[in-house]
Amino acid sequence: MNNVKEDIFLGIIVLLFSIVVLIFSFTISNNEYTTNYKETTGYLIGYNKDTPNKETSYTLIYSYVVDNHEYTVSSSITTGVLPKMNSTRVIKYNPNNPSEAFIPSLSSISLFTFLGIFGIVISLIVISHTIIKNITDINLKNRLTIIFKIIISLVAIILGFTISYIVTGYFSLTKMFSFYTNDILPSLIMSIAFILTGIITIIITLINYIKSKRT
Repeated sequence: MNNVKEDIFLGIIVLLFSIVVLIFSFTISNNEYTTNYKETTGYLIGYNKDTPNKETSYTLIYSYVVDNHEYTVSSSITTGVLPKMNSTRVIKYNPNNPSEAFIPSLSSISLFTFLGIFGIVISLIVISHTIIKNITDINLKNRLTIIFKIIISLVAIILGFTISYIVTGYFSLTKMFSFYTNDILPSLIMSIAFILTGIITIIITLINYIKSKRT
């Protein structure tokens, strides 16, 4: 019983911490950059290559045009994924000073968002598994299993699209295919795996639930 309580307690701690990280990411997005920033399309024109500890990472450089003037902006975090040259990404800039800009999908905002959602998935799996396996009431166990499966699946789908957003700047798998390079392949597989797993799990769970209600 002590182990059960410890596992649930640990899961709750991770869940709460992940939620705090997620809230923090939205706080950064609202406070670090003013809300009057406008969006435009940037085009990848270059990159700076870094190889710390023999692992290659890139600082991506995008160009964007405001009022017929061209500007450049670099990603505030490095990435191990190098998209195709001239591929696009959303840029946010200060309309009062267009040279002030940032790339939302390649900033601390997206990184904290990913970590928060990933932590929520893991913690929910730990909590649900620990609770369900110790319930003796079959009907209650089945209902909670369905609820937890759907919740975890939905969060997994969101995580899959978040990976797409970090890699391409868009919540779109088609963008990942259009930006395809060998560097993107692992992220593409991971994104599709999370999304498909979530969708398939929800479908199977609902089908089994409907069948059980008919019997």
